Amino acid sequence: MVYTLALLFSLDSFGGGFVVQSLVALWLFQKFALSTAVAGTIFFWSGVLSAVSYLVAVRVANRIGLVNTMVFTHLPANILLVLVPFMPGLGWAIALLLIRSALSQMDVPTRSSYVMGLVTPEEA
Repeated sequence: MVYTLALLFSLDSFGGGFVVQSLVALWLFQKFALSTAVAGTIFFWSGVLSAVSYLVAVRVANRIGLVNTMVFTHLPANILLVLVPFMPGLGWAIALLLIRSALSQMDVPTRSSYVMGLVTPEEA
């Protein structure tokens, strides 16, 4: 069980490693001539929304379950990220990035809780 979960979570981390904020900032600069001040503001609010999502994840998981919270927040977050380059304007791109940030980290606390519930102390 531990190896299966480790493999699954490592694949998730590998895929998430391709989305580096510096690459997103470079894309925003090249596509929309975005200033560093505006990019910094966007990434600040992105970080705030990611932090808030940790707290919201607990309430969502209590309602729909741990696995459902991981799946039903992580998949839309990745779909939103894929849609960002197709947005016609900067406002839409920023909105999608911020919504994605609000969803993308909800799987982290739920994943930890799920592993703690499945893995016995002898397996750890």
